[in-house]
Amino acid sequence: LTKIQQYTIPTQVNSVSLHPDRTMFVCGGEDLKMYKFDYSSGAEIGN
Repeated sequence: LTKIQQYTIPTQVNSVSLHPDRTMFVCGGEDLKMYKFDYSSGAEIGN
C-alpha cells in the first residue's frame, strides 16, 4: 500500500473509502459515526 494523503479525523478510524474520482472520502471508527470529507481540502462535508 502507498499513502496518498493524510488527514486528522476526530476519532480513531477503522475503515475508509475513497470515491473513484477522488473528490471525497467517507470513514467510520471508534465513535460509531460516519464522516464524509472533501478529498482535496480535508474539510468535513454535511455537518
